Amino acid sequence: MPELSLRRVGGLILPAVLVSTLAAQTNRTPEDFVLALGYVERGLHSQAIPKFERFLERHPRHARASEAWYRLGVCRLETNRAEQGIVALRKAVRSRDFELIAEARYRLGTALQEKGELDAAASEFGTLVERSEDDHYLRAAAFYGRGECLRDLGRDEPAIDAFLDAAEAGGRNGGDGERYAFYGGYQAGFALLRLERFQAAERLFGALAQRQPNHEKYAEVRYFQGDAAYRAKNFDAAESAWRACVERGGEKTADALYGLAWCRVDRGDKEGGLRLFERLIEQHPRAAIAKRGKLEVGRLLHEAGNHRKAARVLEPLLRDAELGAQALEVRAAALLASGDTKAARASYESVASSLGDADPRAARLQYGLGESLAQSGKWREALNAYERAAQAEDPELRGDARYAQVVALHELADFAESARRAAQLIKEQPKHRLAKEAAFARAENLFALERYVAALDAYERLGDEHPRRPVARFKAAWSAFLGGDAKGAAPRFEALVDDAALDAAMREEALSLLALTWHEAGDAERALRAADRYHARYPNGGYLPRTERIAGRVLRARGELDAAAQRFERASRAEPDSSNAAELELEQADVLFEQGDFDAARKRYRAASKREDRAGARAIEGLAWCAFELGDDPNCLRTIERGRSHPGVDATIQAGLDELAISVFHRGEKWTDAIGAAQRFLREHPEHERVPAVRYALGVAQARGGRAEDARDTLRELSKVERSTRVFYELAWACKNCGDVEGAKRAFERVAQLNDDPDRVGEALLELSVGSIEDDPSKARAQLAKVTGAHRGRALYRLGFSWVEEKRYHQAAKVFEELAARGEAEPLYWEARFMVGECSLRAGDHARALEHLGALLKREPKHERAQRARLYVGECAVRAKQPAQGIAALDRFLGQADDATPATERARANLWLGRAHADRGEADRAEQAFTAATSLSVGEVGAEAQFRIGETRYAAGDREAAIEAFMKLSILFAHEPWVPRGLARAAECYDELDQPEHAKKFRKELRERYPNSDEAKD
Repeated sequence: MPELSLRRVGGLILPAVLVSTLAAQTNRTPEDFVLALGYVERGLHSQAIPKFERFLERHPRHARASEAWYRLGVCRLETNRAEQGIVALRKAVRSRDFELIAEARYRLGTALQEKGELDAAASEFGTLVERSEDDHYLRAAAFYGRGECLRDLGRDEPAIDAFLDAAEAGGRNGGDGERYAFYGGYQAGFALLRLERFQAAERLFGALAQRQPNHEKYAEVRYFQGDAAYRAKNFDAAESAWRACVERGGEKTADALYGLAWCRVDRGDKEGGLRLFERLIEQHPRAAIAKRGKLEVGRLLHEAGNHRKAARVLEPLLRDAELGAQALEVRAAALLASGDTKAARASYESVASSLGDADPRAARLQYGLGESLAQSGKWREALNAYERAAQAEDPELRGDARYAQVVALHELADFAESARRAAQLIKEQPKHRLAKEAAFARAENLFALERYVAALDAYERLGDEHPRRPVARFKAAWSAFLGGDAKGAAPRFEALVDDAALDAAMREEALSLLALTWHEAGDAERALRAADRYHARYPNGGYLPRTERIAGRVLRARGELDAAAQRFERASRAEPDSSNAAELELEQADVLFEQGDFDAARKRYRAASKREDRAGARAIEGLAWCAFELGDDPNCLRTIERGRSHPGVDATIQAGLDELAISVFHRGEKWTDAIGAAQRFLREHPEHERVPAVRYALGVAQARGGRAEDARDTLRELSKVERSTRVFYELAWACKNCGDVEGAKRAFERVAQLNDDPDRVGEALLELSVGSIEDDPSKARAQLAKVTGAHRGRALYRLGFSWVEEKRYHQAAKVFEELAARGEAEPLYWEARFMVGECSLRAGDHARALEHLGALLKREPKHERAQRARLYVGECAVRAKQPAQGIAALDRFLGQADDATPATERARANLWLGRAHADRGEADRAEQAFTAATSLSVGEVGAEAQFRIGETRYAAGDREAAIEAFMKLSILFAHEPWVPRGLARAAECYDELDQPEHAKKFRKELRERYPNSDEAKD
């Protein structure tokens, strides 16, 4: 089996984290650590090790000590010091606040796995996934690694869960984890096979093949899918999978052909199986499985009567250590059947068997042998004897043997062959004394094959003089009824009701069937009259429960529920079979349920629910429905579980209970439970008529339960067969929630087309605008303009943001003003006022921004946008040369800021606060604010603040301090235009200090790092 390279995954970790930390931390962490990071960044792990070790020795409690242990462990692993690496990584994972703990734990797990400490490795991988977010890039790899460890420990059950989790995480998170979407399922499939959970394995391998049809392992996956399906006796699925394997080709082709052949044989198509075994031998003669194919060719040729050819085919296998004994046995039977008694005897002796000497009366003896075997119920052996006896010269004996074959085949349930041989006997020996019996037997076989139309014709062809004519007429009526012609069967049963040639029991049954056929034919009146007639003639008849039940159903359908209840009661009293009586009681309970008398119905159901047959299961189903209608969900669920485990439950009842459970969970908004119940329904009742409704319920539950991708897949498949508004609406939101923009767009378009509700249409248009806002803003704005009703405000809001995205802030402000004009009753009113202010700020209209943002702060000081409004008011005031107002707003912003306030906003506030103090000549306060900004931002705001620290110091006349600030800017940041400005200003300061060499170095660095900057060109 293929294995994933976990080392390759691990190799991606270090570079990914260094890029984000090295530059920003250079002057904020002890030098040893910074240098070590630099070595690591350049792949110099040996040089990095002593630096990390010295850092940890000097700063064992430093905030980045855990990170240092992690990186030290990685360096040791990379330099083949596995034991030391594991020690370092174990120290790293002791911290719960360590930012890179997931990477450390993963590397520790892989190191332990490679060392063979599988339990410990599995534990580390498990802890990683428990403590990481669902979208963490290492979850798939960790799940897979845990699965490998558990598998190698022989613990397949938990390994399956781990591998499936790896597949799910890999498919969800994408990127490098995509491999796990395949291999996680692949390994889980093998574990399921080892546990002999074949249906689950077949579904899993099938899903893998469907999702990744171009994968290099596609043919292999299809082979194992077929193997699992075959073991689960699902021959359709097995054949489909194995054909796909053969079509793709590869090393499993021969095995797949072998499996296809067995599917054909197991389904009764031995000729098709023979052709496939022969194809295997011809196309893959050197394959290991070819020998077994040859054995089956011999066996099938023998069973098909081609005994000599079978013996020739099996000859090369006789000395085979593995298959020789089987080949000898089949060959012996073939030789015996072919008449080669001497060779057969020799072969049997090879397998410790003997047939004795040939007898000149072989045919008659074989017929007698067949009769004795038949009397013992050994029909297959009897059939073989009859077949040999049928070779007799005596036509009478031959006919007897051939008719005996018909009987034996019928007993073996090979009705098709029995019918064929009966027809053959009639054709070839029409004068034989058993020819008429063969004709009746042929009709019986056709009846057993459920070929009721052909059986009806066969019964009618027997003629009036046939000794079995009365029974044939009765069976002909049955054939018409079972063949779907209830209306045609009714007159046939009517003719038998008073037929003296028929025995009394059949006449009574015919009258009861008359009621049944008219009922099935849809003629309720005639069905009721026949039931009344039966009751009058046979008041204590054996079929009274049937006819009274029919009468009850007719009356129930009419709405005459009281009369129906009486007939059901009579049927119940007359029913000797307790299970049938219980069924009748259930119908009475159903009547009460339909009347809405759930308490009374519950009493009836409860009485029957103690039974352990189907009636008991039906009663429990009724109890569950009563509890549901009465709003007692806990009791309903308990009753459903009781019904599922009931010994009398069948697929129909189970399906009803399963669907009811879905409804209960939906009503209680228990989405995880609803998902599980719906999936179980679809898994266990794939052909049920309620599948579309359950798929919809599943999709809704998945959507409400936060499983948007699953909901999308479910609803998308459903939309192919049920094109309704509700399906497309749910599909649209599911697609949207899982990021499937195109899918959401198509579904919302269908919603807009199918529904004339202005609010729903407006919502669809609103969502459609999202999909087109980037590609075709004009189209999106046209869609938004059409939105009316409840979603008009949201449409205007989004329309405004469409202009914001294009940085056309004047147009955006106009739209937001239109939204604000809807008045304070509009939910987005104050949001609109804020956006007018923000857009005005960005457009440079600071007075207008102050007007709207000031109104927000005055009327809604606790609005969720108030803090940001204070930030913007502070900036606008500073830009408008009103530093005092800016300081007041920014001080209040910072005073109300807490840990939840984004650091970027606090940094920006400090930046503008520093600029305000600088404008007032308050250098100390300005630098204090700028310093606070640099501690909060490693981005452009921090870079600007660091630059302004230098400018503030320069303005105060301290050139040395200014240079220090500009140097720090060039080390900590890489943001234009501030870093090149800082380098240029540092050079100018050195010029003013009369230090031209230093100034020259800074200008060189400026030209090398930022050759296209304005400062470099000056």
